[in-house]
Amino acid sequence: HRVTVEQMAILEPGLSETLCASLLDVMGEALDEVARRGVPRDAARDFLLGHMNVLGAVIFKETDGVFSDACNKAIRFGKPMLMRDDWKRIFEPDEIMASIRRIT
Repeated sequence: HRVTVEQMAILEPGLSETLCASLLDVMGEALDEVARRGVPRDAARDFLLGHMNVLGAVIFKETDGVFSDACNKAIRFGKPMLMRDDWKRIFEPDEIMASIRRIT
């Protein structure tokens, strides 16, 4: 792939670290929490990773498929609980530059 320097800054730290690593860190905390609540850690990890593969394949259009009505309802409920309405501002040029300054 060929990208500009500005596009690379959107990809890293924006997409890969600020977004992806943060969300995965929250998922790790969620795994710890369900284990704390009594779900066997190995079962929870395998369940989560298996779902991540299927959900990711559908979301990134690597496979033809749709989510169930129940899954779509869970997303509609969960996203506002988990994400701020203005989360996409992490990709604004001033936010990207502030992120670069913070991490270097």
